[in-house]
Amino acid sequence: MSKLEEYRKIFRKIKKYLDYVFYIMFSLKYILQFLTTTIVWVSVYGKMYSVPYAIADGIFIVYTVIYLMIILLFEETDLSNKIVAMTIIVIAFLYVALSETSINSIYEYLMIMALALNKSYKKILKITIVEGTTIMLLFLLLSQAGIVKDHIMSRGRHALGMVYCTDCGAHLLFLLLSYIVYVDYKLTREVEAILIFGVLIEYAIINSKTATICIVVLILGLLMNKYKKKIIIAARNVMLLIFPIAFGGFMFLKYLNDRWSDIFPDNTFTDRLYLTTIGIQKYGIALWGRTIHQNGNGGGGIGGVELLDTNNIHEHILLVVYTLVILIFIISTLVMIKRNNKFFTSITFVISSVLLLMPKIITKLNNDDKLSELNTINHYFFLDNSFVSVLLCQGGIVFILIMILGVFIQYRAYKSRKYEFMFIMCIVVLECTMEHHMMDISYNVLFLLGLTDMLNGGINNKEENGNRNDDAA
Repeated sequence: MSKLEEYRKIFRKIKKYLDYVFYIMFSLKYILQFLTTTIVWVSVYGKMYSVPYAIADGIFIVYTVIYLMIILLFEETDLSNKIVAMTIIVIAFLYVALSETSINSIYEYLMIMALALNKSYKKILKITIVEGTTIMLLFLLLSQAGIVKDHIMSRGRHALGMVYCTDCGAHLLFLLLSYIVYVDYKLTREVEAILIFGVLIEYAIINSKTATICIVVLILGLLMNKYKKKIIIAARNVMLLIFPIAFGGFMFLKYLNDRWSDIFPDNTFTDRLYLTTIGIQKYGIALWGRTIHQNGNGGGGIGGVELLDTNNIHEHILLVVYTLVILIFIISTLVMIKRNNKFFTSITFVISSVLLLMPKIITKLNNDDKLSELNTINHYFFLDNSFVSVLLCQGGIVFILIMILGVFIQYRAYKSRKYEFMFIMCIVVLECTMEHHMMDISYNVLFLLGLTDMLNGGINNKEENGNRNDDAA
């Protein structure tokens, strides 16, 4: 046995412990980044935030060093995967060294994607679903209790403790997408109920149009995958190039809007086209990006003083009770589905749906939808399109890398015949064409799965099948 084989044998014995270090680091990074998207500013957390953040950074640095020295050498995976991982790492380091901007979140995102080489996608998604759902439920209750601010905009758009209503909608959407991938795209009655509740929450409470459309498209895609899978398979060549197609289509519409703006309707999408033109004209495109000061509609501040107002305390108590009742009926519906009790499933499902739709109905009756937005387009400048945001803020090199990685991920899914995941990534692209969440670890974890064991071409199929059997049990 050669020395290299001896070292690889030792590496196989300690690999799972090295992987656990990655999962710990990822879980800390994810939950801490998620907290920055809530209405409570990070400084409020104090040591509760800074200490875990320092620990996460420490593990991140140590693991990166170990990864570069050991894992890339002994990891049993395709050479092409190692080349991609190293390319990501090199560009990430060059970005930190050469970029004018001081925002390094994109660096961490790229590094974590490289570090996820051959890791278990099931474990990554489990961390995402558990931590993300817990934070959202916690801030949902805190916002209704008045302890933190529920940022409410026109048409009764609730942010539910998140920084803005569309960010709240994006969190819910990406958690649902992660859940669908985790359960292997199976459209069971339980999954159907969860997705329908998701649509109702997005439409009636959060009022996020993009997220609502994405979940509806997700449901239609899952139905096709279940009953007409040939349609999904037939679209595989288009899905393969969805990243450049989406960006090219958006820029083409921007060109048309610039030339003949009078023929385009005045709506949120055309606002994004217009702001893209303004951003390119004002800042241009740099190789490694530049700092761009953006002004969005996101809320801020703590609303805990509201509990001290005795005129509002009864209102907040009622809101918390109402929220808890909805959650109880939703959970009851899922439990009844598990028990295959059709009668009580129907009852709890109808009651849950009515309760979720009530805020929308009340808003309509009170004509609250006629209220104006907090900020108009004159005060608003935010690059919501993820592709444009990366291109202008992070620069042409990182943008090209992201586009190549997008095609690479779709190609690996194509070769692995995971057409369902290709479809999920199309929904991610649809969301990111309207929102800025592509390279944010607290939202889009799915893009990080490109080098995991999900698309590794069968290297860890035995382990993956074992995990599926465990989950089924």
